Amino acid sequence: MHPKTTSKEHILAAARELAHAQGLAALQIRAVAAQAGISVGSVYQYFPHKADLLAAVVASVWQEIFHGGLQTPTERDFCRFLEDLFRKLKEGAKQYSGFFQTHREIFSGNDKDAALQQRQQIYDHIRQSLLGMLEKDPLISSAAFSHGLTKEELAAFSFRSLLLLLSEDARDCHVLTVLLRRALYPPKAGEDLW
Repeated sequence: MHPKTTSKEHILAAARELAHAQGLAALQIRAVAAQAGISVGSVYQYFPHKADLLAAVVASVWQEIFHGGLQTPTERDFCRFLEDLFRKLKEGAKQYSGFFQTHREIFSGNDKDAALQQRQQIYDHIRQSLLGMLEKDPLISSAAFSHGLTKEELAAFSFRSLLLLLSEDARDCHVLTVLLRRALYPPKAGEDLW
């Protein structure tokens, strides 16, 4: 055992390695302790409940997926950003077997309050990024947000739609972005939006 090198980050790194190799379902306290080369008690010192460990791993995977190479398009196109986000989330989830399925189970368990709070922070961050792209996109029609539809609502809807498509293992989000293009952008002469 290496008590001087044991830290929350060390345990989390070991848990992510295990999740990457065997999927999130493999995250058991004993398995994580063995992967980290520490005692089970050391894991419990930093993560008092398995739900705490799972929530931390899921949060760190979300961070990796969202921040690992996602580039804001230079042309500030909301729909392209959404497509890039979908691809990045899909690629990231492939690295962790059953990520979205296990993710759903984690947040429906008994010890879920801390996990839900972490998930909410991550989701809020992603929604804020989507909202920022909506606000920066100069091509969106001024009429797109009339009749009571707000940019905040559209950002939230877009993200929920991406999550649904990802949980269903959709190949892409083309239909979503085509519909959004029709709703957000004025048609250009001779342009076929489909």
